[in-house]
Amino acid sequence: MFQDSQIYPDINKKIHKKIKPFAIYFPQFHDIPENNINYYDGMTDIKNLHHYLTNMKKENEILDTPSFSELGLNTLFDYDLTNKHILERQIEIAKKHSLYGFAMYYYWFSENTITNKHTIMEKCYNRFFEHEITDFKLFFVWANENWTGNPAFNVIDKRIANIYDKGNFQKNITNLMKYFKHPNYYKINNRPVFYIHHPHLISKDKLSLFKQLLEYECKRNGFQGSYLVLNNMILPKDNSHYFYHFHPNYKKTDTLDYEKYTERFLTNTDNNTDCLFFDFNNSARLSIPNKLDKVSVYTNNDIYIQNKFIEKILQKYKNKQETDELNTILLINAWNEWGENMAIEPGNINHCKYLLLIQSNLLSFFPYRV
Repeated sequence: MFQDSQIYPDINKKIHKKIKPFAIYFPQFHDIPENNINYYDGMTDIKNLHHYLTNMKKENEILDTPSFSELGLNTLFDYDLTNKHILERQIEIAKKHSLYGFAMYYYWFSENTITNKHTIMEKCYNRFFEHEITDFKLFFVWANENWTGNPAFNVIDKRIANIYDKGNFQKNITNLMKYFKHPNYYKINNRPVFYIHHPHLISKDKLSLFKQLLEYECKRNGFQGSYLVLNNMILPKDNSHYFYHFHPNYKKTDTLDYEKYTERFLTNTDNNTDCLFFDFNNSARLSIPNKLDKVSVYTNNDIYIQNKFIEKILQKYKNKQETDELNTILLINAWNEWGENMAIEPGNINHCKYLLLIQSNLLSFFPYRV
């Protein structure tokens, strides 16, 4: 399981000394009780996507679907991320195209009145820790946004949310330790990397508390410490934390023009982790129940402008002076966000277009940098 299948392992090693591309991975796409109750039995973004394409798609609107041939699917509904054979194939494809790993959304809630469990979607990401993976790493991005009271979700009379206090932080960190200790989990100098996706929901003093507890528990469990990295989409600059840039910044930008976005938001020259994206259309995700009045769609994003986006981001990495490995991480949004038309995973329409676009730029920028 998860054997090395890279075509250019030596070239990839040279690339990865300068830049480590991690594709953001969405571990849904399987039956979970929370979605069954909040939406409908068997709900996944794939079923929403099928419903939207069949009943609601606008004329000339193009939404891709997971590749049947590349992933060994007979129907669209076979895209189930508890199937280890699909996960194996995903890793093979990612490694072949010079990705270093997956940055996997991690769902931990202090309150869940549906199942009384803290974790959601773990049936998928636990599969990645059943066997050791060769030359491919995983780290977690805590998607800590509440589902209760959130217009993007459908929770009404149930509570799925977080209480940010010492007790719940400790429970969360205890759960994380078993993953941190696995050889597949990404560590830098024996320090696990862990991202928080919505840190603006946590007060400054509670963020400091979480950081202290995480550092303490990591050292107590044999690590040299930890790397806690925060999404700076909303948070102001703060030198007491590491940060990552996340694109698209749809919570802050007032434009949905991809070319204008590229010009407006890709001007930073700091050493923080940055992020690629190529498209965004969340119509399918918001189709059941019908919340299409809240849809965001990026336009004016042909392949030439997408390539310009990559070139700007990679130039930033090429110019970096610091050698800290944490700053070599590059996020790609996303591997498989099919509900937002934001997937670089091979599709039935785009095939491997985005993977090849990324890889060709990586090869042209870093073939001989050691």
